[in-house]
Amino acid sequence: MKMPALNTIANQNAIVSVESVLEITNVKQFRTSCKQLLQNIDQAWHLSGSGVTLTVDTGLMGKVDYSVDIDKDLVLKGANLYDFIASDFNVNSATNYTVTTVANLNFISNSIFTFDLPDTLMAVYLNDVYVGYAPLASLSMKPGLNIISNQSLVIESYPKNGSYTNRQLLNEFFSNYISGENQKVTMKGPITATKDGQDYPSTVLDGVLDENVIALGYEQGTLAFGGLVTSATQSGWEVKSTGKTVRGAYANFMNPLNVPLKITDVSALAKLPETIKYHVDIVKFVEEFDCESNIFAQLSIGPGIVQGHDDITWVDVPANDKVTYFSIADPPKGSKPETCPPSGIPIYDFSCCFATLTAAYACYLNPGIQDDPSTGQLTTDYMPFELDANITMLIDNAFEVNTTYDQPWFPLYFGWEVYGGYLSDLELSCKSYTFKD
Repeated sequence: MKMPALNTIANQNAIVSVESVLEITNVKQFRTSCKQLLQNIDQAWHLSGSGVTLTVDTGLMGKVDYSVDIDKDLVLKGANLYDFIASDFNVNSATNYTVTTVANLNFISNSIFTFDLPDTLMAVYLNDVYVGYAPLASLSMKPGLNIISNQSLVIESYPKNGSYTNRQLLNEFFSNYISGENQKVTMKGPITATKDGQDYPSTVLDGVLDENVIALGYEQGTLAFGGLVTSATQSGWEVKSTGKTVRGAYANFMNPLNVPLKITDVSALAKLPETIKYHVDIVKFVEEFDCESNIFAQLSIGPGIVQGHDDITWVDVPANDKVTYFSIADPPKGSKPETCPPSGIPIYDFSCCFATLTAAYACYLNPGIQDDPSTGQLTTDYMPFELDANITMLIDNAFEVNTTYDQPWFPLYFGWEVYGGYLSDLELSCKSYTFKD
């Protein structure tokens, strides 16, 4: 390092600002020292030089030159970088193998230094597994709060030997995000690579940053925000391609991303917050059943979700928008095959307990209509459920993720026909039920 000319005054303290080019002769050692410095570890650099000329202005006697040797330790105080927060996460585009995301990145630098970096590239890791890269455009890290708006992060997931080495982790990442959970990602670098047509050459600063970032989850509410069951959805309709009748309810789904979603598969379990027990009379003294359940239904999509269009088995959700779709409701997985009624000519290809559960739950929540559904008053016009769902979706109609989504409260709304005799084939109403403790 060449020292520029310095001017000082005798017997006075001085703050000297030095700007010089530091020529690195041991790149490995320099990187190690810089990395430790950025991890809040003080660094002692030794300055040495021989034959340094000092010129002293004596005033009346003129200037006098001295030749001295320098042998001095220079302590660089460690920089404490902390509170890395990535907020307002969203997706701008996707392909089959990449997702281009954006977020606002904030962090605090407790340091006397300002670090000016050229255009650099950072590698991004999730649970120590590489998931993508983040290009930093001429980053300047100054003391105090640092804000990087609209920081890009490109997720990569390419097949290797027929499988995706990081796709399961990305499934978990997007599952946690839509569930509102914060999670830790790690940024390491700078790294050397060519990305998106831009070269990021090797520099003496490669690998000096290794920072954990807390990525905030989605904070704008639940994605499934209510449903509706009617006599029509409970009676259902025939799917011509399969010959089966589908029944269920209308559901609503919110897409929080800046790109469209294509939901290709749903497997959800709708659970009651408590177990209900009831006796139901279908035909007095002939067809009577004692039922008990805390599981409402197994929900899915497939042929029949669009009446008359059996080939449409998916749900398209526009960017930053919501959609209403028909959700198929079946008995929980593992239920034994039954019909209702179990004797004579069956009306339903499932048990009478499952066939009567929707009306039973609506009546159970509304004691005022159990004696007289026509004149009684509703306490509530919705049935609360818990949802445990597995959802397969294509981000921007391209990048496939298999997500899990648990929602502790989901309201399913209903009308009079549900509790006043919606099962017209069985001629049931709230008066058909006797509830037990």
